[in-house]
Amino acid sequence: MVSGSRGVMTQIARKYVLRRFLPKILLPFRISDDIKEFCERLLSVERPCDDAVKISDINLLGDVSIVPLDNDERQLFEAAHIPLVNTCYQRMIIKRVKYHSKIYARWGKKTFDGGVHLEDNSFGTIQRIFTTGNIVYVIIRSLTIERSPIVNHSSNNVKPSHFKVCNLYPYGNLRLIRAAEICAECILLETDSGMFLSVSPNTFQKD
Repeated sequence: MVSGSRGVMTQIARKYVLRRFLPKILLPFRISDDIKEFCERLLSVERPCDDAVKISDINLLGDVSIVPLDNDERQLFEAAHIPLVNTCYQRMIIKRVKYHSKIYARWGKKTFDGGVHLEDNSFGTIQRIFTTGNIVYVIIRSLTIERSPIVNHSSNNVKPSHFKVCNLYPYGNLRLIRAAEICAECILLETDSGMFLSVSPNTFQKD
């Protein structure tokens, strides 16, 4: 019910009223199938995506791309006993959150600045999104989180615990996991002091 970062409560209230009363208003009238479909799209909590391929609860976006596998990726497939797949998707939506792969950024579509938080409390970046059978898999490049906390030199009372110090992500190990193991989107920030990571606090906006 939220489509922007401003006036969130008002957006929710308006969408709630629309979903509650629109069916009652239309009930006495004879309406065409096109109008019914339009109203169903308005009342839908999930925003439809015409070019998406849906597998289970995951929407895969965009055209399928053919990208050759490197040696490290081949070893992942062989170790998991999964047939080699050199086709992949660039984006996907899981629980209303859009995730981008490194391939999407490589082709100039987007500056790649995001990561993911996994069920096992580890972190990484998505390199490749693909399907085999009815399962969506992703190749993750792991992020190593430093144990030392961030020190705030300006104040002794403020401790930015939501930020974590991590290594430079191009050098982490590769992992092959199911896309369903992704819990949340992360924000990566590279500065002169190093690389920092934080789980995204806002899942309302799409980008």
